[in-house]
Amino acid sequence: MKRFLQFILFVFILSAAVSAFYVWKVRRDNSLATPAKRTPEKFTGSDTPAIDLREVDVLAAVSRQQIKLAGAIIPSVVSIRTQKNVRPRQGIRDPWTEMFERFMSRDGQSRVQQALGSGVIVSKEGHIVTNNHVIDQMDEIEIQLHDGRKLAAKVIGVAPLNDLAILKVDSNELQPIVFGDSEKVEVGEIVFALGNPFGLEETLTRGIISAKGRRGVESDGEFFQTDAAINPGNSGGALVNVRGELVGINTAIFSQSGGSQGIGFAIPSATVRRILDSVLKNGRVIRGYLGVTLEALSPAVAQSLGVKEERGAIVTDVTPGSPADTAGLKQKDVIVKFNDRPVRDIPDLRNRVAEADVDTKIPLEVVRGGKSLPLTVQIKEMPENFATARTNPGSAPVNPGTPAPRSSPRAPGATPPPPPLPPTGALAGVDVIDLNPRLASRLALPPETKGVVVNQINPASPAADVLRDGDMIEEVNQVPVATTQDFARVVASLPANRDVMLSIVRDRARSFVVVPAAR
Repeated sequence: MKRFLQFILFVFILSAAVSAFYVWKVRRDNSLATPAKRTPEKFTGSDTPAIDLREVDVLAAVSRQQIKLAGAIIPSVVSIRTQKNVRPRQGIRDPWTEMFERFMSRDGQSRVQQALGSGVIVSKEGHIVTNNHVIDQMDEIEIQLHDGRKLAAKVIGVAPLNDLAILKVDSNELQPIVFGDSEKVEVGEIVFALGNPFGLEETLTRGIISAKGRRGVESDGEFFQTDAAINPGNSGGALVNVRGELVGINTAIFSQSGGSQGIGFAIPSATVRRILDSVLKNGRVIRGYLGVTLEALSPAVAQSLGVKEERGAIVTDVTPGSPADTAGLKQKDVIVKFNDRPVRDIPDLRNRVAEADVDTKIPLEVVRGGKSLPLTVQIKEMPENFATARTNPGSAPVNPGTPAPRSSPRAPGATPPPPPLPPTGALAGVDVIDLNPRLASRLALPPETKGVVVNQINPASPAADVLRDGDMIEEVNQVPVATTQDFARVVASLPANRDVMLSIVRDRARSFVVVPAAR
């Protein structure tokens, strides 16, 4: 009994000690958690700006004006969301592909592809301009206004060659943008890009016009280059000047990363307005048509044709019955002016013809036989079958020195030795044969063509880097050669130390080349 009481007493004392320790620990922790009362730190800020605001009043004014400009143009730019229903392919398919498609499309149902873009409101009636690649082949198009309203849009006209599309929404509560004159835009001019990059609506960036007349940017025509930040989703958005006028439609970027690297491109507003007016007036895009096949003017050919400046485009073919034919244009004419403006090159002429008003008479200036000749052409609408309505030979340019893709026109058998080289002459070592119906058919030449066919070329000949087996020579220094006798007679009369210009047909394409004199 005594031991039991002692055990009870021990347990009681131990419990009391544990309880006392717990109470002490809790009180200590609470005292640590409560911050000690301390004296506040002294803080003295600056009441005086680092610079007198009157000295930066211009910057402050610019900032205020940019804010005002942004507020004025944002309501005229919309975000575009498109989607396309992609149905699983039918027929016999790879089982792994079929399983993947079923997984991605939920038991074989149509999958939905979505894309983002931008657009610009250009009329109170609901017309919107964007890029064709934003809405091309899409099943549904929805635009979102700056106030959050969402409207279904329909396509009323497209210009794939210019990468432009005209949409329309059913609303008359819109704020259209004002068109600016892109012809007056200068390099260095401040511009603003507005759009929907990466789905971030109403994004405004600032930059300058870095260059004008850029080409080869996914569509026909010339472009403005700008360093205003343009990213995926900006396509179809507005490029505006400091007056809030539309001077371009943002369409492409040059980037190795997929994001902005300071090189963006915009379609000038003059092109946009022409496409818009054509769609509204005619229900389609009308492009001007001249009816010629052209070739670039090289320095050697320009000298041979008597053209003083290396600007213009050589006419290699004229389509019968075309505006060019009616105007009197001929092969070897060099078009140096169109509508009283100098022609820089083929793209320049092609774009200006396409943008010309149909049925208008336009003055031309050509160089024929070394002399300037004025002509007048009445532009017509480009035919629907333009791709197949050209004269034969076609318009593919000749690339001197390119290896022949087909065999020589000579008869099968042992290869004869190369033709001997005469003492001098640009056409030394060029062996030709007469053109006959069988050879013309083999070379896919039109039946009306006349000339001689290159049979073999001595590798040491000056012409070896210009001509190739199978080329048909129509003219030598603008003198027709219909037979080998004609060719021999003309070649014999050529000066030994002079370059020779040839009119040739290669792969159904007529072109002019210059063979350098033997050195």
